[in-house]
Amino acid sequence: MCYEVGYPTAPEDWYADTPVYVGNEMPVDEVRRFASGWPGYQNIWIDRRHNGWISVGFVDGDVATYQAALEERFPDVGVVAVEMPYSRAQLDEIQKRITGALPDDMDVSGYEARGVVRVWVGRLTPERIANVEEVAGDDPVCLEGLDPVRTPEAGPQQPGGDGWVYLGVVNHALTDRPTVAADAASFNELWEQLGADGTLPSADFETHIVVGFSVTYGGSCPETRFDDVVIEGDLVYPVIPHLSTAYSCTDDKDGSIYLVAIERDRLPAPPFRLSNDKETVLEAQVTADLRQPGSVPTEDEIADITRTLPRTATRTPLLIETGYPWTITIDLGCGIKYLGVINGVGWYNDNATDIPAEWEDAAVDSLLDVELLIEDGPEPSLTASAAGQDMLFKPGPRSGAPCD
Repeated sequence: MCYEVGYPTAPEDWYADTPVYVGNEMPVDEVRRFASGWPGYQNIWIDRRHNGWISVGFVDGDVATYQAALEERFPDVGVVAVEMPYSRAQLDEIQKRITGALPDDMDVSGYEARGVVRVWVGRLTPERIANVEEVAGDDPVCLEGLDPVRTPEAGPQQPGGDGWVYLGVVNHALTDRPTVAADAASFNELWEQLGADGTLPSADFETHIVVGFSVTYGGSCPETRFDDVVIEGDLVYPVIPHLSTAYSCTDDKDGSIYLVAIERDRLPAPPFRLSNDKETVLEAQVTADLRQPGSVPTEDEIADITRTLPRTATRTPLLIETGYPWTITIDLGCGIKYLGVINGVGWYNDNATDIPAEWEDAAVDSLLDVELLIEDGPEPSLTASAAGQDMLFKPGPRSGAPCD
């Protein structure tokens, strides 16, 4: 996968512990103006794994001489000259060659600084991977794509499955949580509310209820399909996979509502919940016993409920803007000597032998919301504030999560 391809680096002894850049304060533009005219110059980037130092990439250049020149011109700046494996022109040539030999639905582009050509495969099936490998040969190519289990192959909509019947789909419609119709009158009302076209589908309400499940997608990638109804304990939710294999989709919010008839004798005992997705927060709670043939719930027997998601610590690595407060959740059970990797560096408080009593009192199940403020400059710092108590952290080596 392309994200596993690291940036090229200079020899380790060219780096130092300081300076440490925690924002975008490093003088990238000034370094670029100074070095971009040198023979073999290709690119410039920020190396967050080496304290935010500036990397200046060259192909077939004397990087040792260039490094000396950079150190003389910028004695107080973290900057290194890096030998790159391929030039921009070489990667462009590889990109052109393999683009013409691959299927049109594979997207090809260059990762110049990383020295590879990226191929978006779509579904990462063995056949499509082998296709790219045959075309690429020994060229520096990395693959990206979708898990074929999570993105199944496109195919026709099935008429039904175990305990459910597909009735139709209303495109360009959304609901925050599933809707229920348990008789012909409520189904007709729902059909009109959704603005559905065509003839109202028929359903046997003596033995079934009708549920409208909603799915959202970007407007340029509307390909979805209704595959199943899952019942886990008191929760009923659909399996509606996204079928688009496009490299990117527009971020506008569009959607569809799938109407399915579910056998009553498959439903859980009341109360039970209906969800558009197993991970969504808003659900419909049904307190009527819809397992009874022909039973119809009252308005009071279907209500919106908000599912409480388990609270967890904020995961790192994390990137936040310097000079502006940012709130995260930390686990006091992991201690507070090390916060994790934020803005490319680890943050440490070597004096934090004890957790402040104010923090312990404010925590719930050892989890505490703290406000972070990162200040850049020659001596960068991070202040963590909660319950009127501040703790100061200094940058240090990258490490894993605080509990590792």
